[in-house]
Amino acid sequence: MLAAMKIEGYCSAPEVLSRLGIGATTLGRWLNDPSVRFPRPVKVKGHRYFSIAAVDAWLASFDAGRNIEAAGLPEKALTGPITEYSDLVAALRSRRQELGLSHMEVEHVSGLQGGYVSKIEAGAGKNHARTLGCVSLPLMLGALGCALQLVETTDRTKLRGVKKAMQHA
Repeated sequence: MLAAMKIEGYCSAPEVLSRLGIGATTLGRWLNDPSVRFPRPVKVKGHRYFSIAAVDAWLASFDAGRNIEAAGLPEKALTGPITEYSDLVAALRSRRQELGLSHMEVEHVSGLQGGYVSKIEAGAGKNHARTLGCVSLPLMLGALGCALQLVETTDRTKLRGVKKAMQHA
């Protein structure tokens, strides 16, 4: 099997998958769905190559499209404070159920791989392979019509623990 060649300014499909933390099925879905507007690859000797600048621009526009100010902040928060990963997953599950959406509907709207949402929800608080990452979290938030907002808390106990751990590292 021939290894994919390097082309300056371009990355191979496997590099795109790794960079975005998505699977081949999700990439295929994005390429087949014009509404996603994912950059089109060029083919060289049967391999697909994506312009790094175009992928970066797509990511920037994707993030800008979910800008909290552009979307407008809600009158009230949808959840209480979230300080643990399991709290985040529980809040997203609650939002999905509140909207009456199935796992499959969220996956279809977000472009996430089939079965991804149910695995995220089932694995909250456990050591599972499926977790929310820098690509999947914004996709899921967008599908659920919500956003994250960081707020300062008065509880500094966790912050002290982090600082102490950093000093011993």
